[in-house]
Amino acid sequence: MRQAKLLLIGVTAFCVVMLSIFHLLLETSHPTVEPGLQALSNWLWDYLLQDPIPNLPNTDLLDMRSRRHMLDVKRTLLAVQQIWYVASSLLALLVAMQIRNKRLLVKSLYYTSYLGLGVLGIVGVLTSLSFRWSFNYIHQLLFTNQSWVFSLDSALIQLFPIHYFQQFFIYWSLAGGVTFLLLLFIAKLLRERDSSKN
Repeated sequence: MRQAKLLLIGVTAFCVVMLSIFHLLLETSHPTVEPGLQALSNWLWDYLLQDPIPNLPNTDLLDMRSRRHMLDVKRTLLAVQQIWYVASSLLALLVAMQIRNKRLLVKSLYYTSYLGLGVLGIVGVLTSLSFRWSFNYIHQLLFTNQSWVFSLDSALIQLFPIHYFQQFFIYWSLAGGVTFLLLLFIAKLLRERDSSKN
């Protein structure tokens, strides 16, 4: 039972950390674009991040295929947001239920840290072998209708070239790694403090 609690708290905390960083980067890490594409870029980010309803984009700035893909992306981002809400609520509930069991909470910090560093390490190795392959694979999983395939001269490819996603992934991984190392440091401090009291 104790291992199951550790696993549940650890996995939930991992999801909350990584999705929080993902959302923060999404809000702040927009690619630099040519002046001629700036209006479209501003409009797209407003559509993706501000509009709460997943409607087909109503704009002449994109062709129908691009608009359909943006709708798919919008739906995916809304689903990720819902997962974050559920995971955050579940984590808050789990921590509140174990608030008096400080040993379990400290072990949960260790578990979350090691899980996060392990997952980031494995994913980092896999993506470093071929980021393009990883990028294509994720898109095939998320967008089964092939709406994400565009010609090199399309507006979306010019706005979001492959190096934007690569840079985003590097920042996401680094921020996650630093966060999990910080949690590990906090767990060690708490364990040492408890040991000195006994």
